[in-house]
Amino acid sequence: MINRQAFEEVLKKFVGQMEESVTVELHLFNGEVLYLQCSIEHYDGFFIGSVFPNKPLDPNKIDQEIPKNQNGQRVFDRLIISYEAISYVRIAAAHPQTTSPLGFVS
Repeated sequence: MINRQAFEEVLKKFVGQMEESVTVELHLFNGEVLYLQCSIEHYDGFFIGSVFPNKPLDPNKIDQEIPKNQNGQRVFDRLIISYEAISYVRIAAAHPQTTSPLGFVS
């Protein structure tokens, strides 16, 4: 089972070891895939995460897709995600469309 320690220690460690930019995919038991921008806070049963939109972003329309705050920083959707809802986490180098899962499998 994926738990708080997996996110606070293991995920952070493996993302830090990747040489390129990475995509962190959260694969849920219901089949949905969330693309994690960052995790904000961790609790024992859940965490708060900032996620990218589920649809591919058109670079020419990014300002319409992801708004900015008064400081010019992008504002992403935030979700409260139960660790129990996560089937596995995939850390993908560069492109999220590769076929073999990396990361944790429960």
